[in-house]
Formats: sequence, structure tokens, C-alpha cells
Amino acid sequence: MSYQPATTKLRPTGLWYLFGALAIAGGIVAVVAAIVIGAARMSDTVDNFTRFSVGADGVVATVDFARPGTYTLYYEFPPDADDARQQLPDDLAVTITGIDDQAVAFAAGGNEASFSIGDSKRAGRSAGEFTLPAAGKYDIQVTGGKAAAPYDMAVGKGVLASFGKTVLLGALVGAVLGLGGLVMLIVTGVKRKRAKRIADARAAAWGGGGPGVAAPAFPPDDVPAVPSWAPEAAPVVAAPTYAPPAPPVPMPAPAPVAAPMPAPAPAPVAAPMPSPAPAPVAAPAPLPAPPSPPAPAASTPAPLLPPPAPDGGAAPARSPWDPPASPQN
Repeated sequence: MSYQPATTKLRPTGLWYLFGALAIAGGIVAVVAAIVIGAARMSDTVDNFTRFSVGADGVVATVDFARPGTYTLYYEFPPDADDARQQLPDDLAVTITGIDDQAVAFAAGGNEASFSIGDSKRAGRSAGEFTLPAAGKYDIQVTGGKAAAPYDMAVGKGVLASFGKTVLLGALVGAVLGLGGLVMLIVTGVKRKRAKRIADARAAAWGGGGPGVAAPAFPPDDVPAVPSWAPEAAPVVAAPTYAPPAPPVPMPAPAPVAAPMPAPAPAPVAAPMPSPAPAPVAAPAPLPAPPSPPAPAASTPAPLLPPPAPDGGAAPARSPWDPPASPQN
């Protein structure tokens, strides 16, 4: 059995090269188209100039200007004229005044612009510029140039203005497309190169030859084939007879657990015997009232009792008010 790693597809795809090339081509086409369109617009601008012819004695032409601004006065000549005829006459003089005889400054030479339109058989060179403060009719007096007379003078906006705007717009679009296409090509090349490096590393790890290249069989031919898991010469061992296991012996049901004996009720405690009432204490016998002593005689005091005999004599008589005698031990 052989193993073939899957073919790796590089990202981004090669179509991005085509998109980048188309963007660059679109930028070039935009620039070329802008130049062609600008030339066509310049030809239309020249054709729309206001013209008047100047003779040997000069001329005064009245021109109606639709809007104010800066205008250019061109000296025109045939496109196939010699070099002397294409140069401005040295004695050319121009005077511009308004209807109210207000003079307008004229700058001879101006931007020195020139044009040559083959289709219209016209060519010209700038004679000077002037700026009108307001729209209206103005008188333009031109004298000089008798050697070149008759010749034409043309008035209009600068031809370079219309041509330059168109070409500038086309160049801007072309630059954006061209730079975008170039960036697209560079980014696509860098990313595809990185993806190819990663794919080559993976293919090398599996023994392949890179993206899009069929990898050799795995294992390679120079490695001896590994024998099968069970060689043919291996003895066949008979499998032992399989005896199904005996059914499990049912376990005896557990004996019921006797209910616990109830605790004996405590014996009733006999009420304590009441203490016998104490015997009443006999009230002490009242002392006999002492006899009233005899009233002493008024004139004769009572005789004093003689002192007791010292030795065993008779005890003197006691008075009832005397305290009882202490017993003799």
C-alpha cells in the first residue's frame, strides 16, 4: 500500500498576475486616451476662437465676451509657413478698450504658447494676454505686421488650459491603475513564493517533490518491503474450545433484620414521704407570782440578815427575788 500526499494549491492563485497586468494596461490606456481626448478638445477650442483679419493698415474689431476673465490673443499663420512668417511681427501693437472707452491692460508675449492643428490647417503663437473686468463688448485695435499682412488674430481662452486639465485627469487615473497593478503583482509574487516554500517543506517531509509534483510511493522502492503481519509459514494454533461460563448462582435473600426491642419504660418514682410535723413545744409554765413583801414599819428599819456561817452553818435565808443558787459539784 502506498501513500500519496495531496497536491497543494498555492494561494493566491495565478489569476492575480493577470489582474495586475490588466490594471497596469488600463493605466496606460487611460493616459493615452487622456492625451487623445485633450488634443481633440484643444482642436475644438481652437476652432471656436473668435477671429478677425488684419490688413496692412491694421484693424479695429469689436468682440463680444460672454464672461470676464483672462483671454489670450493669438497671431495665426499657415501651418506650412516658413520660420520668418511664424514669428510675431516686431511692430505689432494691440490696444483694447471697453464701450465706455475704459482701457484694458494688455501684456505682450503672454505665456508664449503656440498651437498647430493639422486638421483645421491652423497654427498660431501667443501675442499676449489681457484680463476683462466684466462681460460685454470690447474694441481690439491691432496695427503693424505689414510684411505679414494680411494675417488673422484669434481671441479665446488658453488652449493649454483645456488640454492640460484633460491630460492631468487621465494621468491621475492611469497612475492609480498602474500603481495598483504593480502592487498587486508584487504582493501576489511574495505570497505565492512563501506558499511554495511551505508546500515544498511539507512535501519534503513526506518524501514528495513539491506542489503539483506526484510524490513517490511510500515507502520508497529502495526500502525492502515489510512482510505481512501474519507470515504464511507461521503455524496455525487451534483456538481452544470456548466454554460458556456457568450461570451465576443466585445469592440468598438477606435475613430480615429484627426490629429493635423497645426501651423499657422507666419505673415511676414514689412521691417523697411528707416530713412529720414537729411536736408542739409546751409553753413554759409561768413563774409563780412572788408574794408581796410585808410592808416595812414606818419607824423601825428591817434588820439586816446575818452573814452566812463560814463552816457548814445553816444557809442564810433566801429572798424570792434572789437568783437560783448554782449546783455544787
